Amino acid sequence: MSILSQRRKPSASSQEHCPDLTSNGLEYPGTVAPDDAALNILYTVGKLDPVTDETAKVFIGIYPVGRLSPVNTTDLEQWFSEILEARITAPFTISTSYKTFSFKAGDRVQLQEQLMPINDAERYPLDDHSLTDSITATWIDPATNTSAVLPVTVIDNSMQQGWTFLLDPSDSTTISSILDENNKNTNLPLVPQPAWNYAVTAHRSTTTKVISFGIIALMWTLSLTYFIVGVLVVSADRKVALTVAALGAILMFGMNALRSVQPGVPLTGCIADTFGYMWNMSILAVCCVLAVGHYLVRVNRLPRVPAAVEEHKV
Repeated sequence: MSILSQRRKPSASSQEHCPDLTSNGLEYPGTVAPDDAALNILYTVGKLDPVTDETAKVFIGIYPVGRLSPVNTTDLEQWFSEILEARITAPFTISTSYKTFSFKAGDRVQLQEQLMPINDAERYPLDDHSLTDSITATWIDPATNTSAVLPVTVIDNSMQQGWTFLLDPSDSTTISSILDENNKNTNLPLVPQPAWNYAVTAHRSTTTKVISFGIIALMWTLSLTYFIVGVLVVSADRKVALTVAALGAILMFGMNALRSVQPGVPLTGCIADTFGYMWNMSILAVCCVLAVGHYLVRVNRLPRVPAAVEEHKV
C-alpha cells in the first residue's frame, strides 16, 4: 500500500520539516516503485500581489524518490526528516516554461523559485489570475549512462491570505485529475507522468469580496442619504446652514479613506470604483455645491438692514 493511500498525517515533530498538504488531501512521497526514479514537485505561490507586481513568486519544492534518492523508507515521518538532508544519487534537469534547474549527483536539492506572469488588478475584486506551467525532467540513468525522461508528479499547495486557488481541470495532466469538484482526494494514487501541466487560477477570497462589496454598499448609503437630505432642503426651500455643505465636504474626504479599507484594493480606476466610489464622489460633490448655492440664494433674499439702524444699534 502506498504512502498516499495510507493518508497518515505527520506528527507535530515533523510538521516543521514538511509542507502542510492536508488542505489538498495529499501527502508525500508519491507512488513510485523503489527500483524506479521519479520526482515529486510541490508548487506553492509565495507572493501574489497584482497591485505592485506583474509577476507572482512561486516556490518549487523538488523531492526525488526511487533511485534518485537514498531515502527509500515507507515511513512518512522518517521520509520527510531524511529527504531534506539527503543528496541525490544521479544528475537530473527540470525544465519549466520559465526556468531550468540542473542538479549534479551529490547535490542537496533545495527549495527553488521562479516568477510567473499575472494579470493586472483592474477588475478588483472580481479579478482572477491564471498560473500555468509545463514541467518535464530528464536524468542520466546510472545503469545505462544514457539520458532518459524522468517521470514527475505535481502537487499544488498554494495558500495566501485574501486569495483562493482553484485547480484547472481543463488539462488531464494537471493534479486536478485526481481530485473531485470539491478538491478532495478521490483515493487515486499519484501516477508519475513524462510531462506535467500545472494550471491554477487565483481568485479573490470570499471574505475579500464580501468586505469590498460591503464597503461599496456603505458608500452608497452615505452618499444617497446626503443626496436625499439635499433634495428635501432645496425642494422645500428650507433654511440651510453652511454646516450642511461642510458635511458633504467631510464625506467626500472620508470616501477615499473608506475606499482604502478594502483589502488589497489597487489604485483608483478598478471595477469596484465604477460600482460605487466614482458615482458616490460625484453625488456628494453635486449635493455639496447645491447646498452652498441654496445657502447663498437664501442669504440674498434676506432684507438688508439700513446703515442708520446699524449705527443706532452701536
